Amino acid sequence: MKTDYKKLNQLTNREVEVITLMAKGKSNREITEKLHITRTTLLTHMKAIYTKLGVNPVQKWDKSAIRVRAVLKWLEITKGLKIED
Repeated sequence: MKTDYKKLNQLTNREVEVITLMAKGKSNREITEKLHITRTTLLTHMKAIYTKLGVNPVQKWDKSAIRVRAVLKWLEITKGLKIED
């Protein structure tokens, strides 16, 4: 678990905002609108999140599954932590 907290500490504040919104079930469009960022910027943050949390696509078509795995990893690491809106 200590290693997982290291992963959490690697995330930037913006990446934490993004993964928190992903965990709340927000779509990419909703996230870009809420954070006032472009789709390209969002995808860059998501790629960084996946890398830092150690979740990578098994196959190129694995786009939705990687999002789910990242959110599950995030929830596992932050279990018991208060995540503010």
